[in-house]
Amino acid sequence: MPAKPRSTDPKTDADTEEACHLGALGYSTRMIQNETGFTACQVNYRLHKEGIKRKDYRDGVSEIAQLIRVSTRRIVMAQLRHQFNQNAKDREAAK
Repeated sequence: MPAKPRSTDPKTDADTEEACHLGALGYSTRMIQNETGFTACQVNYRLHKEGIKRKDYRDGVSEIAQLIRVSTRRIVMAQLRHQFNQNAKDREAAK
C-alpha cells in the first residue's frame, strides 16, 4: 500500500512549517532537507507554494531580513569587534 501523501499546509504540518521558516531565513535547500527529511523537490515545492523567495532574504529586501538585520546588529557587531581585535593581536604576534 502506498504511503499516505503528506500535507503541504504549514498550518497543519510541522515539517512544512519548519521548511517555510528556514526558507524565509534564506537557508539552503540542503540545510532544509537535513532538518525536515524532505527531498529537494519537496522543499522547493513547499517554498514555491507559500511564495517564499530565499533570494529576497539574501538581497535584504524581505521584511524578515530587515527585522533580523536590525535586531541582531548589537550582537553581531560585538562579535566582529572581538574578531577584529583578535586578528590585530595575531598580526602583531606574527611580526
